Amino acid sequence: MTVQDVVKVNGVFYPCDRDLTEEEIGAMEQAGQKSEEGFWHLPYGERVSALIREKYSMDDEFAIQRQRAEKPEEFLAYFNFCEACKTKAREKPDTASNA
Repeated sequence: MTVQDVVKVNGVFYPCDRDLTEEEIGAMEQAGQKSEEGFWHLPYGERVSALIREKYSMDDEFAIQRQRAEKPEEFLAYFNFCEACKTKAREKPDTASNA
């Protein structure tokens, strides 16, 4: 499998060996919405990583960290995003008030 053999739906990458139909993508989106509660059963570190991966790949992170001194504004934006992900991973939404 190569990097081209994935599809991103709702911020999650899935392996894929062909173009998906709109119906298949819709089903995957619904499944992603239904599995959001499962997100809160993950350990804190895995929740943080999942949120960061929605925007940055590991290669992106390595590049930003490697060029920290040369591109301080880019590093600061990355750092602030990661801090926001940590906050979001700690704050489980109150599903009782949404009912």
